[in-house]
Amino acid sequence: MQVGVIASFTALPGKGPALLQALRDNVAFVREREPGCLRCDILVATDDADKISLVEIYESRAAYDLHRAAPYGGELLAHVQPHMDGWPSAGLFNVDG
Repeated sequence: MQVGVIASFTALPGKGPALLQALRDNVAFVREREPGCLRCDILVATDDADKISLVEIYESRAAYDLHRAAPYGGELLAHVQPHMDGWPSAGLFNVDG
């Protein structure tokens, strides 16, 4: 069964564009290295460019677990963290449909 992740970020004031670029970099990195990641999309709130969500779809829970255990995970986080206001909220979901 496919699983999905939705992670919602808030940028530090004025850092929305920098957070967006850092997330774009990370998405490209994941797409190149993780064949189990079927989708990885960035959504920017229409009313607040400092509110950004990341939607990821993995072919299975095992593929997601590989993503979470990847040795470069800390690097990906370090790339976005300077632009974040707090920790992102995130949830794991079963894909239905």
